[in-house]
Amino acid sequence: MLTGNLQTQTLPYLRLSDKVHQALELMNENHVEHLPIVDGDKYVGMISEGDLSQAENDHTTLEQFSQSISAPAVKDDEHVLKAIQIAVQNGLTVVPIIGEDNELLAVVTYADLLKYSSEFMSLHEPG
Repeated sequence: MLTGNLQTQTLPYLRLSDKVHQALELMNENHVEHLPIVDGDKYVGMISEGDLSQAENDHTTLEQFSQSISAPAVKDDEHVLKAIQIAVQNGLTVVPIIGEDNELLAVVTYADLLKYSSEFMSLHEPG
């Protein structure tokens, strides 16, 4: 199963001009600890709740976190197991799925990745 074929949740994307309090609110509302940042439709990277909690002022823009933004992602033609590997290696609750030109196509939660992998491995079948 390829990541581009996954049915993904609709999660919000952040922009570098967004403020810390906005990002934290979106993370809380969506029950995730990470959200992707985009510039137009191009994927910039991920920011974590932990990084944002270090802000001295919750009206600071995400641009101030450029050192903390990492860019783990999977391409839409990679296997779902690669997405799980990226999630585990980077401690992500959300994995971005990008296209050939680094455009952010979708995001998939770690919980959904586990669900898809159990279906893929037929874990619901006895024996």
